[in-house]
Amino acid sequence: MPKTSPLILPAATRSALKQLGKSLARARLARRDTQEVAGERLGVHAQTIARIERGDPRVAIGTVFAMMTFYGRTDALQALAEDDDVTVTLAQQTLPKRGSTG
Repeated sequence: MPKTSPLILPAATRSALKQLGKSLARARLARRDTQEVAGERLGVHAQTIARIERGDPRVAIGTVFAMMTFYGRTDALQALAEDDDVTVTLAQQTLPKRGSTG
């Protein structure tokens, strides 16, 4: 019996994780860092760096974000942190206005 149950992810999610992993691998290699060096800098094992670069969805999100930051992908992190148009519209429609007497 496996320790954890397998994650069931949409194909788009799996594809995005693999693409992100490849992008981070290219960034690491462009700087001539080994997985061992990247792992030391981030405080994780080289195996974790390899898992990120393969797009393993079980790597802690904080570790992935740390690698993104380390390799200059803060633009992508900022984009992830922003609300999408639908969320903004729905929030404006449903949240009470400050100071309203309702």
